[in-house]
Amino acid sequence: MSTRVAHLVSAPLAVVLLCVSACASAPEPVTDVSATSSALPPQPPFSSGSTPIPPGELSPGPGAAEPVALAESEIIPVMDFAERFMHLFARPGIPTNVWFSEISPYLTSRIRESYSYIDTETIPVSRVDGQVEIVGGTDLTAIVSVPTNIGPYTVNLLRESTEHPWLVSAVLPPEGW
Repeated sequence: MSTRVAHLVSAPLAVVLLCVSACASAPEPVTDVSATSSALPPQPPFSSGSTPIPPGELSPGPGAAEPVALAESEIIPVMDFAERFMHLFARPGIPTNVWFSEISPYLTSRIRESYSYIDTETIPVSRVDGQVEIVGGTDLTAIVSVPTNIGPYTVNLLRESTEHPWLVSAVLPPEGW
């Protein structure tokens, strides 16, 4: 089997294994991002009426270079981006149109429409409360744990290339919410 075929076969298997692993236990913060996964598992965003992210949106296409670890220079900007987003997200009760207009620039097009239907009265979190941590990442994806007053939210980020900005692809509430 050629190396290219082996990568095409092993990448979907890695995503499946990550999904199973993520469902089995809460993510543990890592300090060595080079030891993390190469792709985010597809997960639904906060809204229960959302459309799941297709695997192709998170996987490199044919001929794409292998993902590399998140660069050291990206760690602080990724953590700052996820924290800024959660400060905007965690505002239950503000007018929905104001809330959505302020978080919309942070969202991928895939979840932007779903989030436009969220009633801010139903948002259970009201503040960021602690140190943000990266729990996984590559040069194109990042999984960030953002502590809040109800527990850690997981914010999944992705970007099309290293020249493109980070965008939020999913916001997952703490286990049990």
